Amino acid sequence: MAPEDVGRDSEVVNPDRGTTFAVAPIPNYNAQFGFGVALAGMAFRKLDDHPETPPSTGMLLGYASDNGTWGTMLMGIAHFDGDAWRAAGGLGYFKLFYDFFGFGTDAGTDGESVEIKQPVSFLFGQDSAG
Repeated sequence: MAPEDVGRDSEVVNPDRGTTFAVAPIPNYNAQFGFGVALAGMAFRKLDDHPETPPSTGMLLGYASDNGTWGTMLMGIAHFDGDAWRAAGGLGYFKLFYDFFGFGTDAGTDGESVEIKQPVSFLFGQDSAG
């Protein structure tokens, strides 16, 4: 769609349905996990020709840290028919390693902890129609 066609007619077909990619490294530090880095790869694409449909988005993320914590997830949201209908979903798995020092204000001062190895997996989905 040419810039001069924007807003001219709601029936104008948008032929620009190419895919755009982005990659983002996300370094971080956490007292429990140490230094870590997440790497996110994203893709954006219009799935139909309706001029009011926003781009749909997909993302793949991987994470790793100093203490062995790691994980990955895949998520996305799809928009159709001028955003009258959308679907979102995702799944992931993380393996978390951290020390648990107990409950209360005195628990951490004793210097005793329990090593936790916690697997976390998730799956979600959502749809909506306007």
